[in-house]
Amino acid sequence: MSTANRLTHFPILSLPTKFNPFHSSSFSFHCSCSSPKLTLSSNFLSGKYPISRKRRRLMRENVKKIPALGSDDGEESINAFEQEVLLDGSSNLRSNLASPEFEATLNRLSKWVIAVVFGALLLWRHDAEAVWAAIGSILNSALSVALKRLLNQERPLANVRSDPGMPSSHAQSIFYAVTFFIMSMVEWLGVNEITVIFTAFALMFGSYLSWLRVTQKLHTVDQVVVGAILGFCFSLAWLWFWNAVVAEAFNSYMWVQVSILFTSAVCCSGFVLYVILNWFRNDR
Repeated sequence: MSTANRLTHFPILSLPTKFNPFHSSSFSFHCSCSSPKLTLSSNFLSGKYPISRKRRRLMRENVKKIPALGSDDGEESINAFEQEVLLDGSSNLRSNLASPEFEATLNRLSKWVIAVVFGALLLWRHDAEAVWAAIGSILNSALSVALKRLLNQERPLANVRSDPGMPSSHAQSIFYAVTFFIMSMVEWLGVNEITVIFTAFALMFGSYLSWLRVTQKLHTVDQVVVGAILGFCFSLAWLWFWNAVVAEAFNSYMWVQVSILFTSAVCCSGFVLYVILNWFRNDR
């Protein structure tokens, strides 16, 4: 028997030098032997990714318990190990999104988000109906303040905010803007799959921002629901009044155009002043 035939064939191990996130869901060393290829998440064990020390120690112990390369039990153990890592990462993401700190921050920024989105929508349309919608948003807020003083219902925690809570002005403003956004999409694209998707997304987003008022103990469920219904109905009625009455008069009479434009300028200036005096001061 020749010397070449007596040589023992050892498996050749190669470690990838660069992580390719589009190639595989794990970082692996590859074994070029007759057994099936084995993958192992080594970068998770090295501490490169944010996993707790206790978690990494348990992962190393699990790796040590993996049977020999190429066995069916070894592959099953590694698959279970990788699934455990993925489930741990997804649970951490869900816990971060549902954390009280995240919800409190998003609730504090919700008024800014709605104001920016609504302002961008007005600038995108830049037509007479957008001017009319801007006036309606101010009147919608004024209606909410008037109803609060009339109903005078306390908030869940009176020591957090002293003003009345029925209806929720946040929910009322949010659903006024959401309704105007939906109607604008329908006017632009008609009723089709795209507008249905945008409508569902807008309603879910508005509902989530409104629900944060409940989780933060700033409003009761009834106060948020009433505010959302009022904002939705007021927006529909305001836009209907434009299409049924005001639009024709706006196109026919100069004094109607001047009156609406002047009123819109006054309302927008008053809103900017209110933001400067209240929103910035409350966010400090």
